[in-house]
Amino acid sequence: MTAVKIDSSQATALRRMIDQAESIALVSHTAPDGDSVGSSIGFAEILKGMGKSRISVIVPDSIPQYLYCIAEADQVIIHENYPEKAETALYEADLIFCMDFNAPHRVAGLRSALENASAPKVLVDHHLYPADIFALCFSYPPLSSTSELVLRLTKAMDMADSLSQEAATALLTGILTDTGVFSYNSSDPELYIIVADLMRAGADKDKIIQNTFQENSEGKMRMQGYVLYEKMTLLPEQGTAYFTLSAEELKRFDSRTGDTDGLANMPLDIAGIEAVCFLREDKEQIKLSFRSTGDYPVNVLAENFGGGGHKNAAGGEFRGSLQEATDKLLQLWRDFNPKNYRKN
Repeated sequence: MTAVKIDSSQATALRRMIDQAESIALVSHTAPDGDSVGSSIGFAEILKGMGKSRISVIVPDSIPQYLYCIAEADQVIIHENYPEKAETALYEADLIFCMDFNAPHRVAGLRSALENASAPKVLVDHHLYPADIFALCFSYPPLSSTSELVLRLTKAMDMADSLSQEAATALLTGILTDTGVFSYNSSDPELYIIVADLMRAGADKDKIIQNTFQENSEGKMRMQGYVLYEKMTLLPEQGTAYFTLSAEELKRFDSRTGDTDGLANMPLDIAGIEAVCFLREDKEQIKLSFRSTGDYPVNVLAENFGGGGHKNAAGGEFRGSLQEATDKLLQLWRDFNPKNYRKN
């Protein structure tokens, strides 16, 4: 069981900061996902329920199409599309929430504006190794998601009465997507009390699952079949698997933002496979997504690519060709012994 208790003095200090703020901005990481978007919108809706009206939710780049089922997702400011509007919202804010990321470099092109904004910055996150730039730091890596943390924080500040159906739906979306519908990072019984609270507030679990996992494009489904049949390489002696997708292949399947979400988890359904890496050719670099089961620490591997994350879910980047990134990965796997990092 995750023995997590929000520090009461910090919660009181944050409540005071919220009460005094007139303009609030919430910013999340590049390549937005269900938890970053869900936690940000969910918290924004809670703040609105407290009477706060000048609230901006900002992301560095495009939101996956499937997340537009969340109310207010179409009101999120995308810095890539509206840089001046996004940066002005940060500069004019009295209080800035940094949602679901641990350091400024995770907001990509928004980094300069975030670092130069004069408002106090509050971290609300569940990743390891938070930076030391925050006025208040609510960092709880044992939790399933930042969305779970938002509701815990809301309760600690005696703001639970401000939980609307819209907020609950956004937060439950974040929890469901960051746990793969309770497939990982979800063994704490307390999580299900949080889920029950969200459902009692009006969040429809079944509808969220349908909207986020079962409304796929034809191209996405065909790409999944292509990956499993033609691209997936198994290394059974190491208990690992990997696959790559080039920019040309992504174009072939008309891949949209979010279409590759979840692909890295699929080989983990094969008996004997403990860790997976998905290498994707992006505009300027190779993106690596690591997933694992049990005590296999893929965050340690991701550190070799300038990244990190959770033990079972991490990411990194590589400057070079897809083949060079693959060669480096395979060499790391040949030398890597996960038993050195497992729990005794």
